[in-house]
Amino acid sequence: MVHPFEQIVNQLISNYMQELDQNIAAQIVTLKDEVRNMLVSKTEMPLAKVTLIDSICRLGVSYHFENEIDEVLQHIHKSYVENGEIILKDSLYSLAVLFRVLRQQGFYVSPGIYISIHDSNIFYLHFYFFMKKM
Repeated sequence: MVHPFEQIVNQLISNYMQELDQNIAAQIVTLKDEVRNMLVSKTEMPLAKVTLIDSICRLGVSYHFENEIDEVLQHIHKSYVENGEIILKDSLYSLAVLFRVLRQQGFYVSPGIYISIHDSNIFYLHFYFFMKKM
């Protein structure tokens, strides 16, 4: 037989846990909406969105944002990839992330990447990434 005091404590704990679960669920919905807004917002920095998408995928929550991610990557692929070549000029790291994210999401991108190094002169280096099937 359960002591009446124990029943009261169990009921209080149960009520608290239900309230806590509701608060956490509300926070999750709010955060998902914020991330969704970040993905669909207009920006002049496409690589910032690619980095965000990379983080979302690495965290394992990309299934919540599949449509938004696909929409953003289609736009980026259409705007910054010509004949399979990335035409965006940025750092090696940024281009490598862009290359990897596009390939992981099924977009065709050639392994040849031009990198623009801004110093006193501009040099274009052509790097080939030899990859097996991805």
